[in-house]
Amino acid sequence: MPRTCISLALVLAALTACATEGGRPTSAPCPTLSRGDGSAALPPGFPVLNDQRLYGRTSQGKTTVVFGVVPGDDFVGIRDDLVRRLRSSGYTIAGTDQELVEAEAEFSAPRRGTVRVQPRCAGQLTVRYTFND
Repeated sequence: MPRTCISLALVLAALTACATEGGRPTSAPCPTLSRGDGSAALPPGFPVLNDQRLYGRTSQGKTTVVFGVVPGDDFVGIRDDLVRRLRSSGYTIAGTDQELVEAEAEFSAPRRGTVRVQPRCAGQLTVRYTFND
């Protein structure tokens, strides 16, 4: 094999090793998070996922976004778990959506907003809670 073909083959192999499978990280190590943000709390009575760690919060007008991470790889399963917990807590689910790289749910009553779950790295998922009230 000519030297150029071997070099190209090595580059392609390296890119494939760093690629994602179905939009999900395959083996990317999880970077460590800071200790988190004490103001990154969910509203009182809002369902909490097992082993969830909240690490950020931002607000603009009446919209508040809270960011968290949970262990796991099944972002659709975590979204579905949240939907069950929301319903059990009295929330109405307006709809759900999923794609290759994320799963979402829209909720209302007593609060209105959305939740989005997506892969962060191997074995860890990011959860974004958006509250619009």
